[in-house]
Amino acid sequence: MHIVVGTAHGGIITYEASNTQSMIAYHRGKAGDEFSLIGAGGCLTADNATQIIYAARDNPCDWLFFHDADVQYQGKDDVLGAMIAQNRDVLAGVYYQGHWPYRPVLYNFNNDGLIENYVDIPKEPVRVDAAGAGWLLMKKWVVDLFSDENITRLGEPFENTYRNNRALLKADAAFFWRLKQLGVEVWADPTIPLRHMKTASVGPDFWHATKSTMKQQAEGGL
Repeated sequence: MHIVVGTAHGGIITYEASNTQSMIAYHRGKAGDEFSLIGAGGCLTADNATQIIYAARDNPCDWLFFHDADVQYQGKDDVLGAMIAQNRDVLAGVYYQGHWPYRPVLYNFNNDGLIENYVDIPKEPVRVDAAGAGWLLMKKWVVDLFSDENITRLGEPFENTYRNNRALLKADAAFFWRLKQLGVEVWADPTIPLRHMKTASVGPDFWHATKSTMKQQAEGGL
């Protein structure tokens, strides 16, 4: 099996993310898989992610795994092997915004075509409309859907979508909107322990604390 790992970054890969990639390569190497890394750096991470899609499209791989330069896996086991074993066409991990209010990067599209964050995270894998592309596994046939014909019709993979000359969906959300138009089923697995390495190591504890504070404020306790 041939796995491409794509990392879009702004020039810096965190120590924690680098360790995560080393661990993934170790486990997949023991399993006998071929493992390739595509890094795309630059100030526009959405453009970098699009270039990774194009590179994977031209690569005879079986899977593409997006792993952002600031996302850390907190376990030590073969997490990518476990994700592949679920055999989903697209499977995302669940991580949290790196800034207040630390909402989960997990969405459904509403009737206006905009994203709505999940408030309560399921305890088991769940079908969703959109997630973050910072921890995202997809089969090669999904990558191949971004043909020249579909790009002309829907736009480049991570290109913003617009309505009345205003950005409607940006970057990752726009990518998942395109997957939805192409009929691709997306799943998210909240059991994968991830941290978002920003000014702090952000995880579910940040969001739970925010929700608790908001609840107290609504009840007049703060």
